[in-house]
Amino acid sequence: MLVEILKIKYPLIYALLFISLLACEDKEVAPKPQPLPENSAELVTLLESTEDNSFKLEIYWALYKQSRATNEDLALSYLDKQADLAVELENDLLLGKANFGRALINSRNSDYVKAVDYYLTSISSFDKINEVKLAASALSNLGDIFATTGNYEYAEKFFYKAYQTHLNSGDPTRQIIATLNLGICNFFKKDPDFNKAERFFQKALELAGTIEDKQDYYFNRIYNQIGTVKYLQTDYKAAIHNYQLSLEYLGTGEKVEEKQAIAYANIGEAYMDQGNYSEAQRWLEKSLELSSYIKDNLVLVDIHNMTAELFQVQGDHQQATVYLEKAIDVADKDVINESLQETIDLIRVSYKFLQNSGKPVGVAKYETAFSIDGMQDSLEEELLEKANFKSLQAALGLSIELDNQIKEKKAEVEQRELISNIALSLGILLIIAAILGFIYTVNYRRTKRNRDEWKDVCLEVRDVLESIPN
Repeated sequence: MLVEILKIKYPLIYALLFISLLACEDKEVAPKPQPLPENSAELVTLLESTEDNSFKLEIYWALYKQSRATNEDLALSYLDKQADLAVELENDLLLGKANFGRALINSRNSDYVKAVDYYLTSISSFDKINEVKLAASALSNLGDIFATTGNYEYAEKFFYKAYQTHLNSGDPTRQIIATLNLGICNFFKKDPDFNKAERFFQKALELAGTIEDKQDYYFNRIYNQIGTVKYLQTDYKAAIHNYQLSLEYLGTGEKVEEKQAIAYANIGEAYMDQGNYSEAQRWLEKSLELSSYIKDNLVLVDIHNMTAELFQVQGDHQQATVYLEKAIDVADKDVINESLQETIDLIRVSYKFLQNSGKPVGVAKYETAFSIDGMQDSLEEELLEKANFKSLQAALGLSIELDNQIKEKKAEVEQRELISNIALSLGILLIIAAILGFIYTVNYRRTKRNRDEWKDVCLEVRDVLESIPN
């Protein structure tokens, strides 16, 4: 994936790409090793033959893992059975895992309302049995959802709570991931704090120096993050220096050439914004020479966009369209694709310039650009109808408020605690029902210049989140 390294123009997509790989530590709750067969058919046979309900819970989890990549509906059915049986057996660990798995699948399908509800429920289960690491993973994934939607202020709250947990875990790898996520939030939020972001990245560098496994992997990404901070501060010399440092930690194995291509493109773009067009072209050409090694189409689209911009700023719109049309050819058009949307914005500029310069552009090319733009609009509207982010934030804030109220009353009698938990469950259900009703009233219009500007949640909910103790 493009993720970690390539710094591009739109903060939302950059953070989305990076965090999708790292924010959730493992992106999975790893169960304890069980002596279970790896073949699905054998697992089903074992499930049908055993009368041990506790063992069935483990088999359901194993079947979920076997099917999640190829058949999500089947995977969810196993999780549903696991959750029902876990409730019956009062097994909070396997109930928490079932809800965690449900949340993962719904999050991958952009059904964030359901994902948030399941993550909150899983945290409740993990808290009961003091599974702090698993609860931290769920908190981190909640942060991932908000970062994915561009709400970095909210994401930071959850990443920080996960970070606090990992500080006491003795696990430097999880601490590295947590500090990276916090750094990203701090330089992409509405009021960026570049100094704070860099402090987190420096802390990540210190932690990376203490590990042996995947050390180059993390050094490479951390230096790219520092380069991005410097780039956003228009300190292009420092940005180039850190991007070049990242090249010293490419490591070995898969995607080495892709990492090189991304770093070269970052360096080229920094030179371009510095006004050194000859150096920019040299580095971008080095990046394009590695195109055959790049498996992620998003990477190719961004590199072609950068190269096209270089020609645009020099007035060569004819050559710019060559790279932009290549970007359109390789781009994935069936998903929301911010890089492709940038391509369409850039190509409109070049087409208009050529038209005004007496170099007419074919009607078919205009039609292609307009058609792709319309498809992207439709995909974004569909996403927002599926998960209205303002309502999502409100649901999360209110759920946390209810949860905090319950925790405050834990010192009181057991009966009152039980009533509070029932109130929380009903409250979450009512909140989700209200969200689903509100979703159908959404009337969203994307603006080209600010794609990552989502509606702010109401002041009351913001106050709730800000009141979460650090």
